[in-house]
Amino acid sequence: MHAQTQKGFYWVGVCLAGGRLTGQQMRAIADLSEKFGEKGKVGIRGTNKQNLIIVNVPEKGVEDLKKGLVAAGLVVEPSNFRKGCVSCTGIEFCNLAVGETKNRMIRMVGELETLCSHYKDQVRIHFSGCPSSCGQHQIADIGFRGATRTVDGVKKECFDMFLGGKTGADARFNVLIQPKVPYEEVHHYIDKVLRAYQAKKSGTETLTRWLGRSSKDDLKSIFADSASTTTV
Repeated sequence: MHAQTQKGFYWVGVCLAGGRLTGQQMRAIADLSEKFGEKGKVGIRGTNKQNLIIVNVPEKGVEDLKKGLVAAGLVVEPSNFRKGCVSCTGIEFCNLAVGETKNRMIRMVGELETLCSHYKDQVRIHFSGCPSSCGQHQIADIGFRGATRTVDGVKKECFDMFLGGKTGADARFNVLIQPKVPYEEVHHYIDKVLRAYQAKKSGTETLTRWLGRSSKDDLKSIFADSASTTTV
């Protein structure tokens, strides 16, 4: 929960990995917001991170609202990985995409929470299923774009990996560092980046800043020991 500028009111975030929730969860959010929010003022807003925030909740209703959301299977205290992920629709509902994004990203979040428990800072990870970039992969710290690779004559889905995007002041697009990463290994490639950052950062330097000052060759060297089985 976070205090609003209006005294006595708070907003509560609902983190939706990939922006997905069920019809029952949608009803639960509406009912709980109406029950514990300020009558006539409570609101539910979407964010550009594919999450929701419930605004104008009196302090006395915050904890009961959070408990109700958790009981509905929703996340109100997300990990850094869960709240930093964004994904386009992917091949499931888009005929432009060349790869599945949402379901894989949701699974990946759980894998990262275990594999990368050593990393506690902010990270932005975006997935797009094709070059159209509906998942805005170019502005993420770590961005993935759907691609295909050929293994033993069989075409398989994979992701091109981009590093170093930034929004706001000194905004920049990230750059392609590792093409055609097998989708089963995406979380391991992310772990390599985070471990390299932790080993090479300067003081309290953020991941975004470190990626921005690192050369393309330095970033490529992170994956020097990654065997390639792809044919472009």
